[in-house]
Amino acid sequence: GGAVTPPHPASPGAKTPPKADSPPKLPSWSDVVSRRSSTASAAVSEATSRSLHAKLLSPDRHRKDPEEVQRDCERKQELAKKKREEIETQRQERLRDAEGRRQERLLLLQEKRRTDKSTIDERLRKAEALYQEKLAERQRKAGKEASKVHGVKEEIAFIDELTAQGNKSELEARLELAEARRLTLLETAAKSSEKAAREEAVRQRRMALEEAKKSRIQARAAHKSGAAEEEAKVRLSTAEREEAARQRREELDQERQRRVEMAQQEKQQRAEERHRRMDDERILALGAKELRIRMQTDQLERMTRAMESDAKAQREALEQRLQAVLERKERYMRRVIDKAHA
Repeated sequence: GGAVTPPHPASPGAKTPPKADSPPKLPSWSDVVSRRSSTASAAVSEATSRSLHAKLLSPDRHRKDPEEVQRDCERKQELAKKKREEIETQRQERLRDAEGRRQERLLLLQEKRRTDKSTIDERLRKAEALYQEKLAERQRKAGKEASKVHGVKEEIAFIDELTAQGNKSELEARLELAEARRLTLLETAAKSSEKAAREEAVRQRRMALEEAKKSRIQARAAHKSGAAEEEAKVRLSTAEREEAARQRREELDQERQRRVEMAQQEKQQRAEERHRRMDDERILALGAKELRIRMQTDQLERMTRAMESDAKAQREALEQRLQAVLERKERYMRRVIDKAHA
């Protein structure tokens, strides 16, 4: 009445028909070992199946009534329910633990982010303060240089004014000195003219006396009839000689005055030419100095602009790096949160 268990494929009862065309083949050690193991496993399986079959078909086997089966089912369901509740409780505990760990990691990440942000903010603040300090220092230096340039310009203007005043006062002093010299020369010339005139008058008087003496001698020698005529001639010749001497003195005075004036004019021209050359040299030197100062000012302005552009570029690069760091932190936190939720 029971079902017959079919033989195992690896059992000795199952014979495989040999192939007609296959040549005889010697078995290898792996074939021998696998054949022995398969034979043993087939024997064990056949024994187990026979004992289970005999147990199920045994007349002593206890058959349960429906109530007992119902109780067993309820008990099993109750056990399964408890098991499910325990599993659910364990799962909920694991979820709570995972949520707690996730919250702790999230708090740690938030704290680390706040710390990093505060550190970066502090660095940015220090960098901004350093930049402002350097910029203020450059501005102070530029202001000092500008004040130096302004002071140099004022000094140049003051020097020009002093030079003009000095030139004017020096020219006035030289004119006064020239006038004094001219007056001295005129006085000397006048004294010389007076002396020459006195000498000429003395000479004329001496000549007149000699002529008079000669005339008297001649008059004594001559007759009394020609005495009046000779005296008139003597007087006429004396007047002519005095007039010629006076004209000669005037000509000498005019020539001396002309020479003195020419010498004064030449001297004044030489002094003016020398002062003009000195003024030109001073103006050229001041122009070269002003040009050097202007070039230095332009160089300082270029350096200030270059430093400002470098500081701006560094600040922008630092802000970009900070933004990149914050973005990486944000992506990392999102990945961590997503993993925790998953």
